[in-house]
Amino acid sequence: MHAIQHLFPTKKTLLLRLGAVALTLLLTAGLLSQAVFAQTTYVITDGDRVLVHTTYATDPAAVLTEAGLELGEEDTFTTQSDGNVSEITVNRIQMVRVNHDGQALEVATYGSTVSGILRPAGAAGHFPRGRPAHLPEPGQRNL
Repeated sequence: MHAIQHLFPTKKTLLLRLGAVALTLLLTAGLLSQAVFAQTTYVITDGDRVLVHTTYATDPAAVLTEAGLELGEEDTFTTQSDGNVSEITVNRIQMVRVNHDGQALEVATYGSTVSGILRPAGAAGHFPRGRPAHLPEPGQRNL
């Protein structure tokens, strides 16, 4: 008789088992929802402008669009992640006019330093360090 009772659990045992299964399912769903609904905080640097944007998006281009930043055709961005915070740095292309040896060059550059601007123009390295290569006339903004 005792063996037959083991085959057919009592109502109390059945409820305990169903409760354990339901609790396991709820905990699993809770853990999965944390992964699905996790927001990421992005620190976006666009020149001198720094924005903090929190979103569910994971694609950096989508994050930039959500933050209201438009990229030009030649603009780029780089990403870096450090735990819960991700960084996006926007690199804007700039058109710079360079006068070098009497020749005017217009250079598209991402460089933010003089050498970073002159290198693509093929003029970097032609000037000794510590000595100005060319001083513009008053009111002129040539490099």
